[in-house]
Amino acid sequence: AIAYQSGWSSSTVTTAVYVMKTAAPTFSPPAGNYSSSQTVTLSGAPGKTIRYTTDGTAPSDTVGTVYSTPIAVVSGTTTIKAVAYGGGWAVSDVASATYGITDFTISATPGSNSGTAGGTVNYTVTTTAINGFNGTESFTVTGLPTGVTASFSPATLPGSGSTTMTVTVPLGTAPGTSS
Repeated sequence: AIAYQSGWSSSTVTTAVYVMKTAAPTFSPPAGNYSSSQTVTLSGAPGKTIRYTTDGTAPSDTVGTVYSTPIAVVSGTTTIKAVAYGGGWAVSDVASATYGITDFTISATPGSNSGTAGGTVNYTVTTTAINGFNGTESFTVTGLPTGVTASFSPATLPGSGSTTMTVTVPLGTAPGTSS
């Protein structure tokens, strides 16, 4: 470009290069944690191609699966990364959405209890697998007062079941509340 006006000196010539970049794809439903499986739809500018990955790698105009049908997110945690491209425009930035699907529910009975120094308190912890979960659950407790311990029998469960949590309060433990 050059600027000029009659009677003035012409400006220096300035050039610029503009790269037209395709808009990044969008996800529906939005990323988040859900209690049941989700079917994720990717959307982009008309006439553009979308590629996506679910293995953590970055998609490009040559890497990833060409999007043609909604993506089923059944259980666990899945991150979908996607790009859009086409029509002579530059490849979009990578868009990313992470979906967490609840694998099991957990409850404890009783919901609260009282213990005394030198004693134990037992809870029944029950898990129920959902969304086809068949993994192993391991149990630990954090945030207990100094000296107080918790153990589980059995220490792991295969998907669904119950375990007994025993909380041991040693003699000399100061009175207080823990949650």
